[in-house]
Amino acid sequence: VICFALLIYKEACWTKGIGKMESSQAQDYTCKLSIKKAECQGINGIEMEDILLVPKEADTLLSSESIKSSCNLLQLLTGNIQLGRLEAKNGFIHLVTNENGRNFEAFLPKKKAKTEPGVKTNYADLAYKILNRTFNLIPTYMRLENLSLQMCYVGKKANSNLQTIELTDKQREPSIQFQP
Repeated sequence: VICFALLIYKEACWTKGIGKMESSQAQDYTCKLSIKKAECQGINGIEMEDILLVPKEADTLLSSESIKSSCNLLQLLTGNIQLGRLEAKNGFIHLVTNENGRNFEAFLPKKKAKTEPGVKTNYADLAYKILNRTFNLIPTYMRLENLSLQMCYVGKKANSNLQTIELTDKQREPSIQFQP
C-alpha cells in the first residue's frame, strides 16, 4: 500500500513539475513549451512525447517526437544536474536569425552590468564553472535518431541531418549528413 501511494505521489510530482516547466518557459523566456505526454520511468527518469518549443512571435525552435532522459540522483541531491541517459527521436532544432531577431534570443544569457574598474574577473573560476556544467550535461549513454539542425541566417540556410549517433560508455558511433 505504501509503495502504491509513493508511486501515485511521484506521478503527481512529475505532472506538477511539467506544468511548472511549461509556465516558466512562458514567463521567463517568452515562449510556449508544449509536451503532449510525459511519464516517469523509474525513480530518476522521464519519457516525453510530442515536445514543441515555440518562442513568442518567432519560428519553432525545437520539435521532437520523443525524448527519454534520466539523471544521477546523487548529483541532483547536491544541486547539480548530471544526465545519465538521453534518447531523442524524430525531431529538429531550427535556429533562425532574420530582420525580426533570433528565435533563440531568449535563451542567451543576459548581459550583466559592467563590473567596477578595480574588480578583476577570475577566469579560472569562470572556466571551471563552464566546464563543470558542460561535462555534467554529457550523458553516459546517449542515442539520437533522425534529428536535424536547421540554421537560417538572414536568408542563408544550412541543414545537418543526424541519422543516428550513439554514445555508450564514452564511445560514439555517428552517422551525420550535411546539406548546404
